[in-house]
Formats: sequence, structure tokens, C-alpha cells
Amino acid sequence: MNFKFNGNVYSRFYRYKRPDEGSEEYNKCNAYLTQNDNYPMIPFLNRQSRLHTCFSFCKDDGVSSSFIGDDRVRCTSISEKERQQMICLFPDEKCEISHVESEFLLFPGVSIAPLEAFVAIFAATPLTFLFDVLCILVVKTKIY
Repeated sequence: MNFKFNGNVYSRFYRYKRPDEGSEEYNKCNAYLTQNDNYPMIPFLNRQSRLHTCFSFCKDDGVSSSFIGDDRVRCTSISEKERQQMICLFPDEKCEISHVESEFLLFPGVSIAPLEAFVAIFAATPLTFLFDVLCILVVKTKIY
């Protein structure tokens, strides 16, 4: 089973069956299913943030533009108990790596965003100056 959901490709899942008795963990994961479409999009990467954990085991009969290449079974062709199953990503699945639009790659695994670096330096300079002045005042007044 594999598909592309809002620009992210998913192919490794395990099946999470609904327990016979109520399970807090199952209900918590099941609540995440409704949030999948609400995660933020990353416009400059043309995809959604890769924050998904579980998906419905079956697909609705309606057409969803979020899924591409969806080979899940149709919900109308399986029993109610099977419809309550989820497919979840394995814990070792690759997580989202943060990016900013202005960053560029220095070498594999290391990138820099010049604008963000400049803003950080600009914000830190007055704080460093204030700290230096306070240190001088403490030494001059011998409050230590």
C-alpha cells in the first residue's frame, strides 16, 4: 500500500485495529485522522508539512484531491469493523525537516539562511552590549 498525500509519499504502514474494548490510545490516534488536511502547507516546497501519523484504512467513495495513487480499499466494500482500522506510519519513518524559503545548501546536511542569520545577529548585538555594560557596572561598584 502506498500513496501520495498533499505532496508527501507514504509507503510503509502497519495496521492498527480497533480494540474490542475502548482504548484511550486508539481514540487519540483516531482523532488525528481528521487533522491530516489541516497541517500547514509549505508553499515553496509545494507540499504539506510531513507531520502525519495515521490514515484511514479505507478510502471514501468521494474524490479527494489530497490523495494521489491511493490504492486503499473502498470503505463501502468492507465491513464496519474493518472500516474502523487505521494504517499508521512506523515510528522510524522520516520526520519533517524544517526549511525556510531563503536558505541554500552549503554541502549535504548543512544549509544557511542569510536573512535569518542577519536578523539573529542584529537582535543579539544590543543584548551583548547591554550585558557588557552591566558587567562593567558590577565590577566598578563591586557588587559581587
